[in-house]
Amino acid sequence: GGAAIVAYKRKAGAVEDVPPKMRRLVLVEANKDLKQARLEVQEVDTPKPRSGQVLVKVAAAPVNPSDDGAWRVPPKQGYPLPLGNEGCGTVVASGGGLMAGRLLGKNVAFTGLSYAEYAIADPMTSAFTLPPALPVEDACAFFINPFTVVGIVDTLRASGGRAMIHTGAASQLGQMLVKYCKHEGVQLVNLVRRKEQVHALRKLGAEHVVDTSDPEWKARLGQLISDLGVRHAFDCVAGEMSGDLLTMLP
Repeated sequence: GGAAIVAYKRKAGAVEDVPPKMRRLVLVEANKDLKQARLEVQEVDTPKPRSGQVLVKVAAAPVNPSDDGAWRVPPKQGYPLPLGNEGCGTVVASGGGLMAGRLLGKNVAFTGLSYAEYAIADPMTSAFTLPPALPVEDACAFFINPFTVVGIVDTLRASGGRAMIHTGAASQLGQMLVKYCKHEGVQLVNLVRRKEQVHALRKLGAEHVVDTSDPEWKARLGQLISDLGVRHAFDCVAGEMSGDLLTMLP
């Protein structure tokens, strides 16, 4: 009548021939002026997945502020510095193990050194299976921006807020925030810098959009703060904008 534990391990394998060499993008000289930073394409050995790991053939990888921010400061670990934080692709090889073996041939989003033709990922912590109907390239920004959006809304709610201001609202993160806030019933006031960005956010379903190039933008924002009971703002612009928001919020 006792319970039985059965150990099961899938063997290492591959669904296609993996070349011995691959190309990757590396930083060879950082510079505060991004135009002066030096990046190079290197040819290196294709990494081999260890037990419990998978090898992803990279289809796409985004450039986030956290990426180009790393290009401005000399790395502590020295040069060359492999680049990339997240991406998507197809698992073409497994180092063995139950979870790794189950991902063979599947499209995944992953975190890791994604500016390369191939990347290593851990199926338990950093590789996530994509729905079959989702084009693999569309999932390359699956982690940094979406998790930030969820974190913003969670932070708002933890502070007892139901409405907020977001600056830089025309960014990719800002566009995700528009959709998520609408889904979650959060009142969102979007600040943008150009008139055409107002129309773009309206098409996504944004209700409150303020163009800061309009001479009357502060009056309009002040009215929305009063009407919606806004007490919170998430500012990614800084500078004078931070001071303006602190002055206008109750």
